[in-house]
Amino acid sequence: MSEEEKQLDTVVELVRLAAQILLKNGAETYRAEDTVIRICRSYGYEPSVIALPTGVMITIQAQAGTRTVISRIEVRTVDLSRIAEVNELSRRITRQELTYEAALCQMRQLSVDNPQNIWKLAAYGAASAGFFAIMFKGGWMEFSAAFVVGFAVQLVVNLLPERAGLPAVNLLGGMLTAGLSLMFAWAFQMPSADTVIAGALMPMLPGLVMTNAIRDAMHGDLVSGVARAVDAILRAVLLAAGAGVALTLMMMLEAVKW
Repeated sequence: MSEEEKQLDTVVELVRLAAQILLKNGAETYRAEDTVIRICRSYGYEPSVIALPTGVMITIQAQAGTRTVISRIEVRTVDLSRIAEVNELSRRITRQELTYEAALCQMRQLSVDNPQNIWKLAAYGAASAGFFAIMFKGGWMEFSAAFVVGFAVQLVVNLLPERAGLPAVNLLGGMLTAGLSLMFAWAFQMPSADTVIAGALMPMLPGLVMTNAIRDAMHGDLVSGVARAVDAILRAVLLAAGAGVALTLMMMLEAVKW
């Protein structure tokens, strides 16, 4: 293999990883495409790239040959720090601060999924739920209940395997949120559990997904925009359905009691 072919293969792998990391961690599709184009041009290549929420296709034509790579995005999450790291690395590449071997080495390091601190994530979600309850005109009782409910729900949801699936995660999250909130309202004689339920559900709502859907659509990426919008709407509907199931069951149990 010649040096030109080796460089071409390395650059193809580099941009594939960059696009994969961005899409996996919640970046817009046009950001992934723009990153691939800028990195390739910094090494003297002109790529053709199509990014979707579920995958990316890249083709690079050069004197050493033509390379095409397709990468599937099976699991999607939100990690803005990882997106920022890829953006910073791509800027260093475009400023010609790194060779393609060094850039690939650093990109591979970024592609490794670091184990997340589930307890810390649950604590952040709990704090968010509590302050949302305050925002919905709740008192310190509602804040405390939303904090505990949010912590428990976030802990359970984060313990689920990545391949548990969208319906299972959101339905279970909605059911746990409504069920635990009603139990707190009954145990502490709270006048209403609505504020606690709303506050604990807010951290699980797909706000960033809908924002990216709008940004993709405004940028002209209609397929990605519609796909992300459907994803966000489906998540919200499943959360509401899970909460509705829990409320219905509690009402039935109350009817049996009387």
